[in-house]
Amino acid sequence: MIHDTEADLYIAIDKAINRAEQLLAKRIGRFKEHAHVKLTHLAYQDQGESSEA
Repeated sequence: MIHDTEADLYIAIDKAINRAEQLLAKRIGRFKEHAHVKLTHLAYQDQGESSEA
């Protein structure tokens, strides 16, 4: 009985780690996407200001 509980514990831990990895990967992806959009926007802003000068 103890052996089964221990195996279940390791399975639960493994699943939790996998969920955390997936969540972190999504958040990093969103952060990179947001940063890229923001930097692109700033680059276009800078180009507009330099062409006006």
